[in-house]
Amino acid sequence: MKKVDYELFAKFQMPHSLSVKGDDIYFSVKTADLKGNRYKNNLYRIKDGKTVKLTSKGDVGSFNLLDDGIYFISNREDEKETVRPKTHIYRLPYDGGEAVLEMTLDYMVHGIRFLSKDEFYFTATYDFLYEKYLKDAKGDHKKAQEMMKEEKDYQVIDEVPFYFNGAGYVNGTRSHLFYYKKGKVTKLTENVYENCNMCSLCDGVLYFTVEEFKGKSELGNILFRLDSPKGERVKISLDGTVEHYFAATLPNGKEMILANLYRAHGLNENPKLIFDRDLLLNEDGMLSFGNSTLTDVVCEAKELGKDFLYKDNCVYYLTTIDDSCHIIEFNSVTGKNRVITKVKGNITSCDMYKDGFVICALRDKGPEVYTVSMDGKEKQITKFNDRIFKDYYYQKPEELTFINEVGTEIKGWVIKPANFDEKKKYPMVLDIHGGPKCVYSPAYFHEMQLWASRGFVVCFCNPTGGDGKGDEFMDIFGHYGEQDYQDIMTFVSTVLKKNKYIDKKKLFVTGGSYGGFMTNWIIGHTDIFRAAASQRSISNWTSFYNTSDIGNNFVKDQIKADPWTNYEKVWQHSPLKYADKAVTPTLFIHSDEDYRCPLPEGMQMFYALRDHNVETRMCIFHGENHELSRNGKPKHRVRRLKEITEWFESHM
Repeated sequence: MKKVDYELFAKFQMPHSLSVKGDDIYFSVKTADLKGNRYKNNLYRIKDGKTVKLTSKGDVGSFNLLDDGIYFISNREDEKETVRPKTHIYRLPYDGGEAVLEMTLDYMVHGIRFLSKDEFYFTATYDFLYEKYLKDAKGDHKKAQEMMKEEKDYQVIDEVPFYFNGAGYVNGTRSHLFYYKKGKVTKLTENVYENCNMCSLCDGVLYFTVEEFKGKSELGNILFRLDSPKGERVKISLDGTVEHYFAATLPNGKEMILANLYRAHGLNENPKLIFDRDLLLNEDGMLSFGNSTLTDVVCEAKELGKDFLYKDNCVYYLTTIDDSCHIIEFNSVTGKNRVITKVKGNITSCDMYKDGFVICALRDKGPEVYTVSMDGKEKQITKFNDRIFKDYYYQKPEELTFINEVGTEIKGWVIKPANFDEKKKYPMVLDIHGGPKCVYSPAYFHEMQLWASRGFVVCFCNPTGGDGKGDEFMDIFGHYGEQDYQDIMTFVSTVLKKNKYIDKKKLFVTGGSYGGFMTNWIIGHTDIFRAAASQRSISNWTSFYNTSDIGNNFVKDQIKADPWTNYEKVWQHSPLKYADKAVTPTLFIHSDEDYRCPLPEGMQMFYALRDHNVETRMCIFHGENHELSRNGKPKHRVRRLKEITEWFESHM
């Protein structure tokens, strides 16, 4: 067996975005192209049990199955640098042949909902400044673009947030709603400050949300229903400050809304599923709605609510339970729900198929497509990644649990090193997840298998503050670095106690985002780790409040304080406060376009440790954002993993 190398993640084929037409299954497959330092995305079809690749250019974006073919948005790299990006929509015939350009829209399209091939709704970027120049140019796009070129030398900001992770600077831009029919585009949202997001299209009825802000984004949004393109939009929002995620009409006529009511647990409170404005599901906050299980070899799940499926009186959706993502069935008549899937792991996409479902899922090994019956029986129908596990070392994580100080079971796992010999002593890496409202599962993780192949024991757990166990377990608001820290350190102690082959003098720790926060916190509170690697971290809640794209709302929600009314509490929960106590050699990994946990968060800890004569190093990735470890450029992902691994190995 070959040992896992830095580039193995690029050998994985990652199916996602399922859609069914008759007995045929359509989906996209994402692959990393190391030579081109980019990702490719192609369409596939499963017909009569055979998997066939339909495209080869690797430029397929979102797609829709219409009567006369597959319509897809092309992800053309050359459009990203233009002043006024365009969106190209291609049609691929079902009976084969080349994809043909069906239309080009003079907009950067975010979402699209087809009424027919000639008629659809779409949302696209609306730029205040460009529209001003377009007006001055009397509608001449070419002239307006020439006028805009000079603006590339400047960045003017006058609102919050002025940038957003993964989207760059968004000051003066919104997502507006448009209607297309036979070549004519009509703008349906006139207020320039409205930010629109489409939820669903049900028998011609469009559900969409609007966030309206000028100067500063506030919590909550407004939910609307639009019965026809020429009709008036009808406000159907729930009362109070509410974040509406999704809405639709069921086949039985019931109107369904998924929303965060901000009742007791703030921004991360689990949504409620509401039918005809009566609360029927998740009153206790136990269901999280969506997939929050983490890995580095699958595509991210679609936005919350997009995987809702309907049949008769039942609604089917993804939810995270304990350490895994599952399909749940909810009967809107009886009010009862049941878990369909039985196998643990990660599900990124699902659709109704025959008498059950088809899913894209990561089980203990690679991501594949499976069918699932109504009683939960699964059958793997693709073998994209089977070869990897025939050629490369793989060690299945072994579950390890304990009961913490407040009586809650905390679950974790241990991965033994390659060619394990119980008579030998091994170093150990503790890997801490982000979020914090996320979970680890026993599903495959490339970075963990790499470390195991290089002779490390790897351990990871789901401490208090994560997902899968309801609102009460998730809620560490105002208590960051308390019970969560205790859980992690107790987990480490439990691992060491039960696995005598681990060398207690060679312990290492790493984590990203919240895991980076916790790594920073750990080095200021204990010296048991030989070295640490803090990734895309938070170090100072005051600077985070005033620089992160979500800073002001997130800090007030998570820390229960702000820098002006209770600075002492904000500082108390900041790892930077304890940097003078740190002695652990620490590597910092950060990206200069990370607007979720901005670069100064890592820089402050780096500066503080260097100032206090602690061995430290920082690697800054140019042009990357908060998603470096999952969706960063392939060569950057290799360098990131080398930095962390070689840092640990140099401190053995």
